[in-house]
Amino acid sequence: MASGEPRTEQRPYRLIAFLTLTAVGVMASGYFFFASQERTIKDQAESELMAVTELKAGQITNWLEERLRDGRVIQGNPLISSRVEDFLEEPDSLRLRSEILGWLNSLQKHRKYEGIFLLDAAGRTLLSTDGAKGPTAYDRKLADEAVRPQRECHYLGFSEKGKNGRGTY
Repeated sequence: MASGEPRTEQRPYRLIAFLTLTAVGVMASGYFFFASQERTIKDQAESELMAVTELKAGQITNWLEERLRDGRVIQGNPLISSRVEDFLEEPDSLRLRSEILGWLNSLQKHRKYEGIFLLDAAGRTLLSTDGAKGPTAYDRKLADEAVRPQRECHYLGFSEKGKNGRGTY
């Protein structure tokens, strides 16, 4: 029995050592698995955010291009530009004012703009489809920047109805 006693005393230490090493191994494996999953989730979230960012950037670019095309179409249309030039020469002409406002109101309705306004080179409102509201201070700032290089240019501003209020183009 004397030879058996030391074996029984050593077995619990070996068992405890084995269980401790096994527990440490399981915890280390769990930690590395968790860290790997965390990296995967972060990479996936970042990838999704980048996709949304690229989509939104593309939508904003398309939106801006549409507004610029609207302006180019208006500027390049000899019928409209000649009527606006005539109006600038005769600002008191009710016939010209009515013709241009009729066209602007039609454009506003079909393009779903909140308002359209025509400014002179000094930033004064010549015509506006939304009556007394006219352009905001931000609209005027954009108009000033648009006409800075050539003071003869006139700015036609568009305001589109949006979910969060008024947007200006």
